[in-house]
Amino acid sequence: MAQISAVIIGAGNRGSVYARYALEYPQKLKISAIVEKNIKKLEFASQKYSIDKNHCFSEYTKVLELGKIADTAIITTLDNTHKEIAIEFIKRGYDILLEKPLAVSLEDSLEIIKNVKKYNVRLMTCYVLRYSSFFGKLKELIQDDIIGPVLAVDQRENIGYFHMAHSYVRGNWHSTKESSPIILAKSCHDLDILHWMLEKRCTRMFSMGELKYFKKENMPRGAALRCMDCSEEENCPYSAKKIYLQTDNTGWPVSTITNDFSYAARLEVLKNTDYGKCVYQCGNDVPDYQRADMEFEEGVSVSFTLTAFTNDKTRKIHIYGGLGEITGDFEKGEITVHRFGEQAQMIKVIPPYQTAHAGSDFQMMDRFVQVMTDKTGSYIELDLNSTMESHYMAFAAEKSRKEKLPIDMIKFKREHDF
Repeated sequence: MAQISAVIIGAGNRGSVYARYALEYPQKLKISAIVEKNIKKLEFASQKYSIDKNHCFSEYTKVLELGKIADTAIITTLDNTHKEIAIEFIKRGYDILLEKPLAVSLEDSLEIIKNVKKYNVRLMTCYVLRYSSFFGKLKELIQDDIIGPVLAVDQRENIGYFHMAHSYVRGNWHSTKESSPIILAKSCHDLDILHWMLEKRCTRMFSMGELKYFKKENMPRGAALRCMDCSEEENCPYSAKKIYLQTDNTGWPVSTITNDFSYAARLEVLKNTDYGKCVYQCGNDVPDYQRADMEFEEGVSVSFTLTAFTNDKTRKIHIYGGLGEITGDFEKGEITVHRFGEQAQMIKVIPPYQTAHAGSDFQMMDRFVQVMTDKTGSYIELDLNSTMESHYMAFAAEKSRKEKLPIDMIKFKREHDF
């Protein structure tokens, strides 16, 4: 596999994953420059990945002034910056790896797609679940007709109570207006995996959901505005002290709020940022529960649920076929195939990498290098219609949720075509 070079724009949680891939597999990926607005994170990345300071920038426009210095641009900034940055690099001839979602509105997402076509570059979106051994195995079982024709699918994303509190109550995605709908920001790759796995498109959509719990009226009596001043810590699973001040926790989510893992540094963050605020007083507006009921081509019934109210952080799936059923737990890597009238078969999926998303982050990067070094252009990753399918579903789901009406997906996509 040949090496490609990349500019990494955004050295936060996702950007650091791809930078680490370059560190561990330098024969596959070379980092030509890093862009990060947070100066401390930029300095940390410069040292960790041995990037010359002359190629470390706080503004992406400074990289553009150098001309085209790499094969690709890997964009992992906040959702609401994707459109502007992606289009500027597309115009300069960069092939793009863009963190999901493409953009915060359907119009902006389509604008990116139009520019990809106009400037004849290649776009790959970070739908990491496509590259997981788990979902790859599920797709293989479906294609092998193990349980006969697929008639229905139930998929659930267990966000996990602590993940919800960190990302969607206190964190960067706490406001739909400032970021994007949670079914897009958190779950567009769940919607994508349904489309990819079934090889079918959604034809009808109805969604419901709301912010049920993380609001002021549910705040325990006597709780304080900030967790450091609160007497309810013992009874509160969402206490910032429990989530961020455990002395042995230096991974996610602690790694997203500071590069200094000392107790004093973490304490300072909790005293001065929203990460230390009471989850019932964060001014968030993001639904903590949402369900989408869909019909796919050939009449396949699909339901997808995202919920904050789970102890575990995983994805669970139940596939119903004419001759049997398949169940699976993503984080456990366990799949059970039960053909009717036969003994159930347990399959344990072992990923080749030990990274986030059950190893699929690095599996996706392997595929990215392969796609970008092969000039045939025949890969599904480069199919812009396939890329957009999950975004159509997500934006239609949000429209349905708000208006409490079903959406004709064929008509919806026709009205927003590129």
